[in-house]
Amino acid sequence: MYNPVATDGQLCLQSATKGNVSYFVHSPHALMLKDVKAVETYSIYSTLNSVGGIQTLFPLFAQLNLPHLDDDNKSNIKICVDLLNFVCDLIEASHTVQHHMIQNRGFLVISHIIQLSAADNLNLEVLNSFLKLTKFLVTCSSINSDLLLKQGGLERHECTNL
Repeated sequence: MYNPVATDGQLCLQSATKGNVSYFVHSPHALMLKDVKAVETYSIYSTLNSVGGIQTLFPLFAQLNLPHLDDDNKSNIKICVDLLNFVCDLIEASHTVQHHMIQNRGFLVISHIIQLSAADNLNLEVLNSFLKLTKFLVTCSSINSDLLLKQGGLERHECTNL
């Protein structure tokens, strides 16, 4: 059995006592026990990079106008805001994501896709997400912040011209 507290980096060090018989006086390394496999964990940034980077999220914005099982329009609008907030959080937390956004002209792609989607997707919450990210980039001392601000300015310009 897995005990999430007993880890060393990405390896499980201790197995729970109830399910596994211990042949040692001290806690053995879990990999020394029978039928125990290593569990590796990765951060969201590492996982995102392994599937292609932040640009793999861009096509999700194109899905905003697809019909949903529930015909609740509020859920469609909330999806746009949640997806944009997720992208903004990733940008704020990772220099690699910032660099990928610059390389792939992420803000221009996202703004173009949102512009093509239903007008309901562009609301006050979406603009507040952009504002929050802009405030972060203005106060951030990252090398990428100036380039991201330029791209973000173009995106806000496109979005406000709807």
